[in-house]
Amino acid sequence: MNKIAGDVVAKLELLCHTPAPKLPDMTMPMRTPPSPFNRESSTLRDGDDGDASVAGSPSAKKFPIAKWQIRRCSTTSLQKFINDLLHGLYCTEYMAKHSLTGYKASKESDAGKRKDSIPQEEVAEIIAAAKQIFTTKTDMEVRLAIRQKLNGAAKVVSARKVATPPDASQ
Repeated sequence: MNKIAGDVVAKLELLCHTPAPKLPDMTMPMRTPPSPFNRESSTLRDGDDGDASVAGSPSAKKFPIAKWQIRRCSTTSLQKFINDLLHGLYCTEYMAKHSLTGYKASKESDAGKRKDSIPQEEVAEIIAAAKQIFTTKTDMEVRLAIRQKLNGAAKVVSARKVATPPDASQ
C-alpha cells in the first residue's frame, strides 16, 4: 500500500513541475476606443475576419465594422442591436462624453453647452450596419436608438459620480 501511495505522490510531483500545455489564443480581437489624438486607433487589430477594408487601399474605410462584430450583436430589436454594437465599439465613458451632433440641451440649465460629436463617418457606418440587419428601419430611427444609448451612458456615468464621493478613497 505504501508503494502505491509513493508512486501516486511521485506522479503528482512530476505533474506539478511540468509546464502547463500551451493553449491556443481564444480571445476575440476588440476595437480600441477612438482616441481624440489619433484617429487610426479605431482600426481593427489582427483577426478582423477579413471583412474590413485593407488600410492604405483607396477604398479603405477609416472606421470599419467587421462582420464578426455584427454577428455578436443581438438582433431581436434595433435598440438591443445598437446597444450591443456601441458597447463593442466604445467604452461607456466615451459614449457619455459624446453626442450625435455635439449639442447637449437635455435641460434648460444645460442649454448651449456642447459635447464632442461622434465623427459623421463613424455614425454613417453604424447606421449602415444597423440597416443591414433591420432593412425596414429608417436612418432617423437608427439615429434615435444611438441617441438614446448615448444619453443612457451619460446617466450611468453621472450616477457613478454621485454614488462614489470623492473622499471615499481615503
